[in-house]
Amino acid sequence: MGEKGDAETDPALPKPAAPKQDQISAVIGEVGRWQIEKILLVFIAAAPGLAHIFHSAFITPKTKFWCGLAVDEAGNEYAPPTNQTSVEHFMENGTEQHRYPNITGVCMDNCIDYNHDHSFWAHTMITEWDLVCEKLGLKTLAKLILFTGFALGSFCAGLVSDRFGRKPAIWGASITMLIFGTITSFVPWFPVFVFTWWVTGTMAIACYTAAFVWVMELAAGKWKIYIGMSMNYSWPVCRLIIAALAWGFRDWHWHLRAISALVAVGAVLLFFVPESPRWLIARSRMDEAKEILYQAAKKNGKNIEKDQIILQAPPAGGSKGGFLDIMRHPTLRVHTLIMYFNWFTTAFIMYGLALETSDDEGETSEDSGWVSWFCRLKGHELFAEVEEEYVRDNFNLYGLRGRFTFYDHALKMILSSEAPDEDDLADTEFLEIQRDATDLYGLIHARYIVSPRGLQVMREKYLKGTFGTCPRALCDRQHVLPIGTAEEPRCAQVKIFCPKCEQVYSPKSKYKELDGAYFGTSFPQIFLQSFPSLVPLEITQAFVPRVFGFRLHKQRSLIARKLEDEGIVPQPSLTRKGEMPSAAKDAMEGVSAQACDA
Repeated sequence: MGEKGDAETDPALPKPAAPKQDQISAVIGEVGRWQIEKILLVFIAAAPGLAHIFHSAFITPKTKFWCGLAVDEAGNEYAPPTNQTSVEHFMENGTEQHRYPNITGVCMDNCIDYNHDHSFWAHTMITEWDLVCEKLGLKTLAKLILFTGFALGSFCAGLVSDRFGRKPAIWGASITMLIFGTITSFVPWFPVFVFTWWVTGTMAIACYTAAFVWVMELAAGKWKIYIGMSMNYSWPVCRLIIAALAWGFRDWHWHLRAISALVAVGAVLLFFVPESPRWLIARSRMDEAKEILYQAAKKNGKNIEKDQIILQAPPAGGSKGGFLDIMRHPTLRVHTLIMYFNWFTTAFIMYGLALETSDDEGETSEDSGWVSWFCRLKGHELFAEVEEEYVRDNFNLYGLRGRFTFYDHALKMILSSEAPDEDDLADTEFLEIQRDATDLYGLIHARYIVSPRGLQVMREKYLKGTFGTCPRALCDRQHVLPIGTAEEPRCAQVKIFCPKCEQVYSPKSKYKELDGAYFGTSFPQIFLQSFPSLVPLEITQAFVPRVFGFRLHKQRSLIARKLEDEGIVPQPSLTRKGEMPSAAKDAMEGVSAQACDA
């Protein structure tokens, strides 16, 4: 007979001792009526504040805008001339027509006041302070500042609640959020709005963080996981809250006021929430902890007297430890930094998605499709993206059907919402249709850029110097405009026209494959007549031929003599209305005729 423990039926390892029961759950139980009631109160108090996080998507939705008031070079204010175009919006009970100016969505450098579409959103942060065009970056800046408040609130909430208590931290953040949330809904100044919004966001996440800690300290045993996870339901709840508010009010002022009203209700409910017993024990405030646990035990049906409650205070060093003490110990420091890294990574992914929610809205249809793909190709920078409504209007396509073999397929390709892939570009049948689609789009483009809307788009490109500058040295890098020398495709490549010297030049080599018919022969003239303020007022400097520094007397240029020999009277200069001189027109017509005949 072997010694004790050698029998085959004996366990190989000693049976582990049962875990020591938590001193709080030993008094009130792991879960009961008291815990459920208090957790529900804390949930109601903390959840509405999280709506401020997702409110950022509804405070800056995309809306249509157009210039309502501009100023000319003389400083005089004027309303930009516009036409009305019809845009169809699908509603639940059928269709509804809204009419917008043809300069909708166009940024103008001389615009001082933009009008906005209020058919759905009554007021947004964008319409409040005209955060479009050159001010568009302020919208993203305001959101970024708000999210720095979320990060700060999450970090500081734990420090404040450890120092002053869980309930004061929840209550202080809730009251501050209520005050600044209300102020934010009324302030008329954008910098003040950004500051108060930042404080509101900081307090929103701080309130939730302190409440989450309070709940986790109240639960014990297997219920700790379930009760802790229940607090995470405040995130989808607050999403539903802000979605309902956005649909019901559609005014960001009332969104903030409604959220503040819910926060006010939660602040009142906090009167019925006690301090965390676990925090009181950690601070050696045993009498207060015993009173709270005694009331909780009675609510949960536990028959226990206050004198029978025995609580053990933590070691003195542990109760007074702080954040810096954690950083002094290598193991705790590594574990803490890993948790911080995980938390920041997860949080910033979520905040980034919330930040881009409204910015990504509608971008799929704008940034994808054949037209966007075609205009983004290398060497196609001169093209403007023709709007789908313009292409779908049969009036704008008059006379084009009979000029293309695959007209219907080409038009369908232009209106496609998907860009071609590598397999498409390797298909010979696709390439045949692609060729017709290119020419069809080019001819539609030539008509679009002389329309009021197209002229505005090309104006922005002209002001940015997208079309390039004049190669003539004495024009001092004057911006140029694209022009064709023939109306028919495959007759001549695109040229550039300089409004200062009023001459036509060949463009850079990357544009030499572009057909001139895609821009038409009249675009520069119509453009400069539509925008007379863009006609250069400086007198063009003429090159004076000299021999050893001496000017040649009555020396005529070779071009002038050639024109006189052909019976054409040269024009000394263009009119300041943007009209091309008759000599240049005749020369271009001759080049066009020769190219097409060839």
